[in-house]
Amino acid sequence: MFLSTNPSVLPLAPNHSYTLTFQYKILTAPGNYFSVQFYSQTAGAQSNFLPGATVPGGAGATGTVTLTSTLGNYSDYQVFWLIGSTGAVCIDNIQITDGATGKVVVSENAEAIAPTLKSGIQLQGGAVVTTDPSLVIAGKGSLLLNNRGGFVTDPSAIPLGANAVYTIKFDYRIVSPTTVDDVLYAVPWREAAL
Repeated sequence: MFLSTNPSVLPLAPNHSYTLTFQYKILTAPGNYFSVQFYSQTAGAQSNFLPGATVPGGAGATGTVTLTSTLGNYSDYQVFWLIGSTGAVCIDNIQITDGATGKVVVSENAEAIAPTLKSGIQLQGGAVVTTDPSLVIAGKGSLLLNNRGGFVTDPSAIPLGANAVYTIKFDYRIVSPTTVDDVLYAVPWREAAL
């Protein structure tokens, strides 16, 4: 399992029908399978499982998965996303709807959890925070500097004292060839007061 709903936060009613939909992109093909199902630990202990759905395709495949299930008489159902052995998959735009009324029970996407900069750094020009795994150096996000874009520290959040020595350290990767020798400059800068 790599993702699941929490039954204490999102209780799913016993003997009720729900439809799950989500979008996916397969980054690395599964060694066995990627799947999703409505699962109750109580029912599972009794070898009582609901049918699931597989996430189809190889590396680079995208699509939408829809799974409708009528739950058993258990109060601890949750949605489980599973990786059978190896592989990598991104999922987004998750929605669970009530099978009887068609109303959306929950809707979630990853936009609210994307990495952001702390208040001490401000982007300029064509600079953005990227979460593209082919561009991220480490962690969940990296700064991508394009078209003379860059970033500066905010002196109100990161005050740098006069007559002091500071060391700047960062990792970098050049993602597109250039014809110049110097790609990035790091310089002390002070805006003049008006």
